[in-house]
Amino acid sequence: MDLPTRRIGTLFAWALGLATAATPAPAATEAERIQFTSANRSTSIEALYKRKARYDEVIHGDLTLPDSSKGPVPAMVIMHGSGGVEGGTALKWARFFQAMGIASFVVDSFGPRGIAATASDQSQITYTTSGIDALKALEALAKDARIDPARIGVIGFSRGGVATQQAAFERFKLSVVPDGLKFAVHFPLYGGCSQYGKTTGAPVVHFVGDEDDTFRIEQCEKTTRLSNEAGASNRLVVLKGAQHGFDRDNLAWIRVPQMQVWKQCSFETDMDTLQAHIPGNDRATVGEVTAYRKSCMTLGAKYGGDTSASRTTEREIVRVLTDLRFR
Repeated sequence: MDLPTRRIGTLFAWALGLATAATPAPAATEAERIQFTSANRSTSIEALYKRKARYDEVIHGDLTLPDSSKGPVPAMVIMHGSGGVEGGTALKWARFFQAMGIASFVVDSFGPRGIAATASDQSQITYTTSGIDALKALEALAKDARIDPARIGVIGFSRGGVATQQAAFERFKLSVVPDGLKFAVHFPLYGGCSQYGKTTGAPVVHFVGDEDDTFRIEQCEKTTRLSNEAGASNRLVVLKGAQHGFDRDNLAWIRVPQMQVWKQCSFETDMDTLQAHIPGNDRATVGEVTAYRKSCMTLGAKYGGDTSASRTTEREIVRVLTDLRFR
C-alpha cells in the first residue's frame, strides 16, 4: 500500500532516490506510452462475474524495450502500489527487468483517473478494477508484434500485488480476457492473503516479510495451501525480518499512521464461488465480507526497505524467469 499521500511521497523522495541511484540504468529504448481501455474505477467483483462491468476509462502504461532486442521479446507488466508509480518500486523493477533483456510495461492505474494515492482511502478505486487493469495491460501487450505473447509476466507491490494475484484466478481472468491468453508468471510482493481458488496454472510466487504489519503470515500460508489444493502452482516466500515495502533499498523504516490495515481481520474468499469465511459465518456473501472488513480495519503500519530481503527476492525472480526461458 506504498505511501499514503503525495506529501509523504515528497518527504521521502530523497530517500527513494538513494534507493534507485545505486543501480545504473541499462541500455534501453525510450519509454513509449500506450493507452488502453479498462474498467470503471468502481467495478465490483459481482459485476465482473456477471459480465456487467463497464469498460469506460482509458489508462496507460509506459513500455520500454531492451535496446538490443531482436524479434519478439518477453515482457513484464508492472503494477504499482497505493502511492502510484514511484521510483523506489515500479521504476526500479522496470530497470531490473530491462537489464535482463525483458521489456517493462509500467501501468499507471491512478494518474489517468485523477487519483494521487490510496493508502489512507482504498475506496477511491476497487481492488477488482486494479486486477482488471493488469489483465487489460496483458491484452494490450499481446497484440504488439514486438512482444512474445507467451512470455508476458506480471509483478506488483502491495495493492499492485493483489492485482497480480487476482489476474491468476481462472474465473477472474476469463471474465476479462479470452481463453488462451494468460500471464506466464505472477510475482506479487507483499500482496493480499485473503483470496484463494482455481488459477490459470501459471506459477504464482508471493514474497512477504514475516514482520509485515498489514497481514498475518498464517493467513498467507492458508490461502496458498487452499489454492494449491484446487490445482494451483503457488508458492509463498517468507523473508525473515522484512517489513511491508521491503524492496525499497536503503529506505529507513517509518510508521505511516493513515494507512488502512486489515491485519486484525480473519477472512478468506473463494474466488470461484465468491463465498467467504468470516468469524461465525463460513458462507459469507461479498456484502457481509465488506461489512466485516469495515468493522475490523485499523490504521497505521510500519513500512520500509530491507536490502537483504530485496536481493533475495531479485535472485529468486531471476531463477524463476530463467527456468521459464524469459532470458
